[in-house]
Amino acid sequence: MLKILVLLYISVMLVPFQAYSATSVSEILDKISSYDDTSTRIEKASELLIGGQYASGPLGEGADGEYDQFPLYRLDVFDCTTFVETVMAFAISKTNLEFHDNLLRIRYRDGVISFASRNHFPSLDWIPNNEWLLFDLTEKVAGLGTRLGSGVINKSGWYKKLSRGRIRLKRYSDETDGEYKNRVSDALEKVRMLGEGFEPELALIPYVSWDALYSSTTLSKIPHGAVISVVRPGWNLFKFLKIDIGTNINISHQGIAIWKDGVLYFRHSSSKSKKVVDSDFLEYMRIYINSPTATGLNILKVH
Repeated sequence: MLKILVLLYISVMLVPFQAYSATSVSEILDKISSYDDTSTRIEKASELLIGGQYASGPLGEGADGEYDQFPLYRLDVFDCTTFVETVMAFAISKTNLEFHDNLLRIRYRDGVISFASRNHFPSLDWIPNNEWLLFDLTEKVAGLGTRLGSGVINKSGWYKKLSRGRIRLKRYSDETDGEYKNRVSDALEKVRMLGEGFEPELALIPYVSWDALYSSTTLSKIPHGAVISVVRPGWNLFKFLKIDIGTNINISHQGIAIWKDGVLYFRHSSSKSKKVVDSDFLEYMRIYINSPTATGLNILKVH
């Protein structure tokens, strides 16, 4: 369970460069078109994606990507973050073009498609770069139960540790094995150089402590459709998992809070279940209570 979001940073699952889904963007937009409330649109859009397959790192920069030519989006395969991103884009979009543009703006800094501008780190990139769309409700929900987590993100170290598996390029029809391997090696060398301009940077993230979460008054304040992140301040993966990705991280998993008949659920793309599922919120979060690294939850609301 510790490896849920970590896989996003260190490995990829082999999925097709071009994917086909039984559900289209148009179909989902049509099915949620009668709902104006953002939280309801989040509920309805995410519900249509339940059962979608889990895969680590299923997306890239599309066919024109310099280092990663996996699709820009899929509706049948997700990791935890791409699931949340896709649902958010549906929630604020009315047309296919709006969905495309909004998804890119959520996934990339200023909506510019490139490996370097992708919001790789939730606490340092994804949350700050999406302040136009997300409002942090953690303190409002937890009150005195709010804590502030911090950890240094070393992007330069992370880029240096990128492996050949992060280079996903289509093979030319007339390309030999040697030629393809050389092209991947050249791309890996170039992408590692992208990290040379970064200095280690402190990232701060508020969170609801576990003690505060298991208060009935706190739980009831978590809004329908909120984006939930499991916080692990300064998580050293090498120390705990013997996995060296060149940096610590602060968030290990993401999903969406969904209220149904007075019960709160955590809707997420689960590496354990291998698909998008609804988990009883409190029951699921109990797996983290005795963790030496997981300290609580960050809560964000889509405007």
